[in-house]
Amino acid sequence: MADKLCKICDDSVNRRNPGLQCSGFCCGFYHGRCLEMSTKQLDSLRADGVSCICKGCREDRGGTSARRSMGASLTPLLSQSSNSTGTGVITNDWMVATMQDISDKVSDFEVKLANIDEYVRKTEKLMQENLALKTEVSDLKRRLNDLDQTTRSNNIEIQGVPEKEKENLYEIIQKIGSYVNYEISADKIDYVNRVQSNKNSNSKIKNIIVRFTTRSVKENFLAHAKNKRNKRENGSPRMSITGLSDNIYINEHLTLVNKILFKEVRTVAKSKNYKYIWTKGGQIFVKKDDNS
Repeated sequence: MADKLCKICDDSVNRRNPGLQCSGFCCGFYHGRCLEMSTKQLDSLRADGVSCICKGCREDRGGTSARRSMGASLTPLLSQSSNSTGTGVITNDWMVATMQDISDKVSDFEVKLANIDEYVRKTEKLMQENLALKTEVSDLKRRLNDLDQTTRSNNIEIQGVPEKEKENLYEIIQKIGSYVNYEISADKIDYVNRVQSNKNSNSKIKNIIVRFTTRSVKENFLAHAKNKRNKRENGSPRMSITGLSDNIYINEHLTLVNKILFKEVRTVAKSKNYKYIWTKGGQIFVKKDDNS
Protein backbone atom coordinates (compact mmCIF):
# COMPACT_ATOMS: atom_id res chain seq x y z
CA MET A 1 0.00 0.00 0.00
CA ALA A 2 1.44 3.41 -0.97
CA ASP A 3 2.10 5.80 1.87
CA LYS A 4 -0.98 7.80 2.76
CA LEU A 5 -1.52 10.09 5.68
CA CYS A 6 -3.94 9.07 8.40
CA LYS A 7 -6.64 11.71 8.80
CA ILE A 8 -6.44 11.32 12.56
CA CYS A 9 -2.70 11.31 13.35
CA ASP A 10 -1.17 12.51 10.03
CA ASP A 11 1.27 9.55 10.02
CA SER A 12 1.69 7.28 7.03
CA VAL A 13 -0.68 4.39 6.49
CA ASN A 14 1.35 1.49 5.07
CA ARG A 15 1.97 -2.22 5.46
CA ARG A 16 3.66 -1.78 8.80
CA ASN A 17 0.95 0.58 10.00
CA PRO A 18 -2.12 -0.74 8.17
CA GLY A 19 -5.50 0.94 8.04
CA LEU A 20 -8.70 1.44 6.07
CA GLN A 21 -9.62 3.75 3.24
CA CYS A 22 -12.97 5.57 3.24
CA SER A 23 -15.16 4.60 0.28
CA GLY A 24 -16.91 7.97 0.41
CA PHE A 25 -16.10 11.32 -1.16
CA CYS A 26 -12.99 12.01 0.90
CA CYS A 27 -11.20 8.68 0.11
CA GLY A 28 -9.22 9.31 3.28
CA PHE A 29 -7.07 6.77 5.16
CA TYR A 30 -7.31 5.83 8.83
CA HIS A 31 -4.91 3.75 10.94
CA GLY A 32 -6.37 0.66 12.50
CA ARG A 33 -4.73 1.67 15.78
CA CYS A 34 -6.30 5.15 15.55
CA LEU A 35 -9.63 3.41 15.19
CA GLU A 36 -8.75 1.11 18.10
CA MET A 37 -8.87 -1.93 15.81
CA SER A 38 -6.54 -4.91 15.81
CA THR A 39 -4.69 -6.20 12.75
CA LYS A 40 -6.96 -9.26 12.83
CA GLN A 41 -10.03 -7.08 12.65
CA LEU A 42 -8.58 -5.13 9.72
CA ASP A 43 -7.72 -8.34 7.87
CA SER A 44 -11.25 -9.65 8.50
CA LEU A 45 -12.81 -6.51 7.01
CA ARG A 46 -10.57 -6.69 3.93
CA ALA A 47 -11.31 -10.40 3.47
CA ASP A 48 -15.07 -9.77 3.65
CA GLY A 49 -14.84 -6.89 1.17
CA VAL A 50 -16.45 -4.48 3.61
CA SER A 51 -17.00 -0.93 2.33
CA CYS A 52 -16.21 1.69 4.94
CA ILE A 53 -17.62 5.23 4.90
CA CYS A 54 -16.55 7.77 7.46
CA LYS A 55 -19.04 9.90 9.36
CA GLY A 56 -17.83 13.03 7.61
CA CYS A 57 -18.73 11.66 4.17
CA ARG A 58 -22.13 10.52 5.38
CA GLU A 59 -22.91 13.98 6.75
CA ASP A 60 -21.08 16.03 4.10
CA ARG A 61 -22.75 15.04 0.82
CA GLY A 62 -20.96 17.84 -1.03
CA GLY A 63 -17.80 15.72 -1.30
CA THR A 64 -15.51 17.99 0.70
CA SER A 65 -12.77 16.48 2.86
CA ALA A 66 -13.92 15.14 6.17
CA ARG A 67 -12.73 16.90 9.25
CA ARG A 68 -10.23 15.07 11.39
CA SER A 69 -12.59 15.02 14.32
CA MET A 70 -14.97 12.92 12.23
CA GLY A 71 -12.32 10.37 11.47
CA ALA A 72 -12.57 9.00 14.96
CA SER A 73 -16.09 7.78 14.17
CA LEU A 74 -14.82 5.36 11.52
CA THR A 75 -15.16 2.40 13.85
CA PRO A 76 -16.13 -0.38 11.42
CA LEU A 77 -18.89 -2.91 11.55
CA LEU A 78 -17.26 -6.29 11.50
CA SER A 79 -18.74 -9.15 9.51
CA GLN A 80 -21.64 -11.04 11.03
CA SER A 81 -19.38 -14.03 11.65
CA SER A 82 -17.18 -11.98 13.97
CA ASN A 83 -20.28 -11.09 16.05
CA SER A 84 -18.92 -7.59 16.66
CA THR A 85 -20.55 -4.25 15.81
CA GLY A 86 -19.11 -0.73 15.75
CA THR A 87 -20.45 2.61 14.51
CA GLY A 88 -19.83 4.81 11.49
CA VAL A 89 -19.18 2.11 8.84
CA ILE A 90 -21.69 0.78 6.32
CA THR A 91 -21.36 -2.97 5.80
CA ASN A 92 -23.08 -5.40 3.48
CA ASP A 93 -24.96 -6.85 6.45
CA TRP A 94 -26.11 -3.36 7.40
CA MET A 95 -27.33 -2.80 3.86
CA VAL A 96 -29.26 -6.09 3.91
CA ALA A 97 -30.78 -5.27 7.29
CA THR A 98 -31.70 -1.77 6.10
CA MET A 99 -33.30 -3.07 2.92
CA GLN A 100 -35.25 -5.61 4.96
CA ASP A 101 -36.43 -2.85 7.27
CA ILE A 102 -37.51 -0.76 4.27
CA SER A 103 -39.26 -3.79 2.79
CA ASP A 104 -41.12 -4.37 6.05
CA LYS A 105 -42.20 -0.74 6.17
CA VAL A 106 -43.36 -0.86 2.55
CA SER A 107 -45.32 -4.02 3.31
CA ASP A 108 -46.89 -2.34 6.32
CA PHE A 109 -47.73 0.69 4.17
CA GLU A 110 -49.30 -1.57 1.54
CA VAL A 111 -51.45 -3.21 4.22
CA LYS A 112 -52.57 0.20 5.49
CA LEU A 113 -53.23 1.35 1.92
CA ALA A 114 -55.30 -1.77 1.31
CA ASN A 115 -57.25 -1.02 4.49
CA ILE A 116 -57.86 2.53 3.27
CA ASP A 117 -59.02 1.20 -0.10
CA GLU A 118 -61.39 -1.16 1.69
CA TYR A 119 -62.67 1.70 3.86
CA VAL A 120 -63.25 3.86 0.77
CA ARG A 121 -65.03 0.97 -0.95
CA LYS A 122 -67.29 0.40 2.06
CA THR A 123 -67.94 4.15 2.35
CA GLU A 124 -68.92 4.38 -1.32
CA LYS A 125 -71.20 1.37 -0.87
CA LEU A 126 -72.83 2.97 2.18
CA MET A 127 -73.30 6.22 0.25
CA GLN A 128 -74.99 4.32 -2.58
CA GLU A 129 -77.20 2.45 -0.11
CA ASN A 130 -78.03 5.73 1.63
CA LEU A 131 -79.01 7.31 -1.69
CA ALA A 132 -81.15 4.29 -2.53
CA LEU A 133 -82.83 4.49 0.88
CA LYS A 134 -83.51 8.21 0.45
CA THR A 135 -85.07 7.51 -2.94
CA GLU A 136 -87.14 4.70 -1.46
CA VAL A 137 -88.28 6.86 1.48
CA SER A 138 -89.19 9.68 -0.91
CA ASP A 139 -91.21 7.24 -3.02
CA LEU A 140 -92.94 5.85 0.07
CA LYS A 141 -93.84 9.37 1.22
CA ARG A 142 -95.31 10.13 -2.20
CA ARG A 143 -97.31 6.90 -2.21
CA LEU A 144 -98.57 7.53 1.34
CA ASN A 145 -99.62 11.04 0.36
CA ASP A 146 -101.44 9.68 -2.70
CA LEU A 147 -103.15 7.08 -0.53
CA ASP A 148 -104.10 9.72 2.02
CA GLN A 149 -105.53 11.90 -0.74
CA THR A 150 -107.50 8.94 -2.09
CA THR A 151 -109.16 8.45 1.30
CA ARG A 152 -110.39 12.06 0.99
CA SER A 153 -111.99 11.53 -2.41
CA ASN A 154 -115.50 12.17 -1.05
CA ASN A 155 -114.47 15.10 1.17
CA ILE A 156 -114.73 18.86 0.96
CA GLU A 157 -113.23 21.45 3.30
CA ILE A 158 -115.15 24.57 4.29
CA GLN A 159 -113.26 27.52 5.75
CA GLY A 160 -114.41 30.72 7.38
CA VAL A 161 -117.55 29.61 9.22
CA PRO A 162 -117.27 30.79 12.85
CA GLU A 163 -117.92 28.17 15.49
CA LYS A 164 -121.01 28.63 17.66
CA GLU A 165 -122.12 26.88 20.80
CA LYS A 166 -124.51 23.97 20.18
CA GLU A 167 -124.21 24.42 16.42
CA ASN A 168 -125.64 21.82 14.05
CA LEU A 169 -123.06 21.12 11.37
CA TYR A 170 -125.53 19.16 9.23
CA GLU A 171 -127.82 22.18 9.09
CA ILE A 172 -124.85 24.42 8.17
CA ILE A 173 -123.95 22.13 5.25
CA GLN A 174 -127.57 22.06 4.09
CA LYS A 175 -127.74 25.85 4.29
CA ILE A 176 -124.57 26.18 2.18
CA GLY A 177 -126.07 23.66 -0.27
CA SER A 178 -129.19 25.78 -0.60
CA TYR A 179 -127.01 28.85 -1.23
CA VAL A 180 -125.18 27.15 -4.13
CA ASN A 181 -128.47 25.67 -5.44
CA TYR A 182 -127.59 22.07 -4.58
CA GLU A 183 -129.90 20.63 -1.97
CA ILE A 184 -128.16 18.26 0.43
CA SER A 185 -130.19 15.81 2.47
CA ALA A 186 -128.78 14.32 5.65
CA ASP A 187 -128.53 10.86 4.09
CA LYS A 188 -125.97 12.19 1.58
CA ILE A 189 -123.62 13.23 4.38
CA ASP A 190 -121.53 10.39 5.78
CA TYR A 191 -119.52 12.45 8.24
CA VAL A 192 -119.04 16.08 9.25
CA ASN A 193 -116.79 17.60 11.88
CA ARG A 194 -114.59 20.56 12.66
CA VAL A 195 -110.80 20.23 12.61
CA GLN A 196 -108.04 22.56 13.67
CA SER A 197 -106.46 24.56 10.86
CA ASN A 198 -102.90 23.57 9.98
CA LYS A 199 -100.09 25.35 11.80
CA ASN A 200 -99.26 27.45 8.72
CA SER A 201 -102.71 29.06 8.76
CA ASN A 202 -103.34 32.40 10.48
CA SER A 203 -107.00 31.58 11.03
CA LYS A 204 -108.17 30.54 14.49
CA ILE A 205 -111.50 29.27 13.12
CA LYS A 206 -111.69 25.51 12.86
CA ASN A 207 -112.44 24.26 9.36
CA ILE A 208 -115.40 22.01 8.61
CA ILE A 209 -114.65 18.68 6.94
CA VAL A 210 -117.57 17.03 5.15
CA ARG A 211 -117.46 13.48 3.82
CA PHE A 212 -120.28 12.71 1.44
CA THR A 213 -121.56 9.21 0.80
CA THR A 214 -120.35 9.21 -2.81
CA ARG A 215 -117.77 11.03 -4.88
CA SER A 216 -120.43 12.17 -7.33
CA VAL A 217 -122.23 14.06 -4.56
CA LYS A 218 -118.99 15.81 -3.67
CA GLU A 219 -118.23 16.68 -7.31
CA ASN A 220 -121.76 18.04 -7.83
CA PHE A 221 -121.54 20.12 -4.66
CA LEU A 222 -118.21 21.64 -5.75
CA ALA A 223 -119.50 22.24 -9.30
CA HIS A 224 -122.53 24.17 -8.01
CA ALA A 225 -120.31 26.17 -5.65
CA LYS A 226 -118.06 27.05 -8.59
CA ASN A 227 -121.02 28.10 -10.76
CA LYS A 228 -122.34 30.27 -7.93
CA ARG A 229 -118.94 31.90 -7.58
CA ASN A 230 -118.57 32.51 -11.32
CA LYS A 231 -121.96 34.25 -11.46
CA ARG A 232 -120.80 36.83 -8.96
CA GLU A 233 -119.54 40.08 -10.42
CA ASN A 234 -116.07 39.92 -8.91
CA GLY A 235 -115.68 36.16 -9.36
CA SER A 236 -114.14 35.89 -5.89
CA PRO A 237 -113.89 32.39 -4.38
CA ARG A 238 -115.13 33.90 -1.13
CA MET A 239 -118.83 33.43 -0.38
CA SER A 240 -121.06 35.51 1.84
CA ILE A 241 -123.97 33.62 3.36
CA THR A 242 -126.39 35.42 5.64
CA GLY A 243 -126.38 34.00 9.13
CA LEU A 244 -123.11 32.15 8.61
CA SER A 245 -120.19 34.29 7.43
CA ASP A 246 -119.00 36.75 4.82
CA ASN A 247 -115.76 34.83 4.21
CA ILE A 248 -116.62 31.25 3.31
CA TYR A 249 -114.33 29.18 1.08
CA ILE A 250 -115.20 25.72 -0.26
CA ASN A 251 -112.47 23.45 -1.63
CA GLU A 252 -111.46 19.86 -2.00
CA HIS A 253 -110.08 18.35 1.17
CA LEU A 254 -106.36 18.22 0.29
CA THR A 255 -103.58 16.62 2.30
CA LEU A 256 -101.14 18.98 3.98
CA VAL A 257 -98.49 18.16 1.36
CA ASN A 258 -100.89 18.96 -1.47
CA LYS A 259 -102.08 22.14 0.25
CA ILE A 260 -98.52 23.43 0.46
CA LEU A 261 -97.89 22.44 -3.16
CA PHE A 262 -101.14 24.11 -4.28
CA LYS A 263 -100.16 27.33 -2.50
CA GLU A 264 -96.75 27.33 -4.20
CA VAL A 265 -98.31 26.64 -7.61
CA ARG A 266 -100.76 29.52 -7.17
CA THR A 267 -97.93 31.90 -6.30
CA VAL A 268 -95.91 30.92 -9.38
CA ALA A 269 -98.95 30.85 -11.67
CA LYS A 270 -100.07 34.32 -10.62
CA SER A 271 -96.57 35.69 -11.16
CA LYS A 272 -96.78 34.36 -14.73
CA ASN A 273 -100.29 35.78 -15.24
CA TYR A 274 -102.15 32.46 -15.31
CA LYS A 275 -105.86 33.11 -14.93
CA TYR A 276 -107.09 29.78 -13.55
CA ILE A 277 -105.64 27.53 -10.85
CA TRP A 278 -107.76 24.73 -9.41
CA THR A 279 -107.78 21.17 -8.09
CA LYS A 280 -109.79 18.13 -9.05
CA GLY A 281 -109.48 14.66 -7.60
CA GLY A 282 -106.50 15.85 -5.59
CA GLN A 283 -104.66 16.94 -8.76
CA ILE A 284 -103.56 20.53 -9.42
CA PHE A 285 -104.40 22.23 -12.72
CA VAL A 286 -103.55 25.61 -14.24
CA LYS A 287 -104.87 27.44 -17.29
CA LYS A 288 -103.36 30.52 -18.89
CA ASP A 289 -106.61 32.10 -20.11
CA ASP A 290 -109.99 31.29 -21.65
CA ASN A 291 -108.42 30.46 -25.01
CA SER A 292 -105.78 28.02 -23.80
